[in-house]
Amino acid sequence: MKTAVSLPDELLLSANDLAQRQGMSRSELFAVALAEYLAKHRDENVTAKLNEVLADHPSGLDPAWRRAQARSIARVYGSRCTSASAIPRSPATAYRK
Repeated sequence: MKTAVSLPDELLLSANDLAQRQGMSRSELFAVALAEYLAKHRDENVTAKLNEVLADHPSGLDPAWRRAQARSIARVYGSRCTSASAIPRSPATAYRK
């Protein structure tokens, strides 16, 4: 489908240069760029919806599962992690030093 859009001269010149370097037409470049932009924002929308749904649900791990996880980690890593309290409570704290 053909369409007309107004672009600043500098943006159009940059787009022409990039399309040429990439070995594609300007139309292909615009189509790829627009598809990537739309995909990015579609993903943001999905993340926002998931955050909205999950905000009302507790994200903690059941204490029985935490103890089982601690025992499993202790078997793999030794006695350094023998209790549930040694397991980080959230992914944000999992890699803190």
